[in-house]
Amino acid sequence: MKTLFRILAAALMALSATAALAQPSYDLSTDHAYEVVYTSAMTFDQAKAYAEGLTLQGVAGHLVTITSQAEQDFVESLNAPQNAWIGAYQAGYPLPDDESDGLHAADGWTWITGEPWAYTAWSANEPNDAANNEDCSQWWLNNNSWNDINCSNTYTVMIVEWDLTPRPVPALSWPTLALLMGALLLLGAGWLQNKRRA
Repeated sequence: MKTLFRILAAALMALSATAALAQPSYDLSTDHAYEVVYTSAMTFDQAKAYAEGLTLQGVAGHLVTITSQAEQDFVESLNAPQNAWIGAYQAGYPLPDDESDGLHAADGWTWITGEPWAYTAWSANEPNDAANNEDCSQWWLNNNSWNDINCSNTYTVMIVEWDLTPRPVPALSWPTLALLMGALLLLGAGWLQNKRRA
């Protein structure tokens, strides 16, 4: 009986430790969760697909879309340690931007989610469409602002966002719940056995 109890206790501790790893940060004002994610070197398209494959509470993620100063401030508080992909791109991507489409460096930007493009936090003199091929965006560590960048560049960091409405309450998984119920039953059985001996 004691051995079974020790095994269950060890399993519960292991589950608790696993659940505490890599928790995203929640912004209560937007009901969104954010996380700085580290990967192997990825292009914009690879990072976009990777972010969309990450789920939280059953919700697929996406590269961060920053639509207000408050959200910009929150993302800044995540302290991304280096340049990171964010979810803005210029209309026409993935076609070459040689300005024959009539777009200039600051024209035609959109969020990957389709949210309105009303707020920007470009760094000074950005976007500049250097070499006529900067159609994607990055969080620029230099001054926590945005920079337009070639979509083929690779980075090992991205900022991922999950749209969670309402803010999720952490739920117990079935295996965790089963272990807790088993532990309670064993404790109850042990208590009854000790009470009968007394």
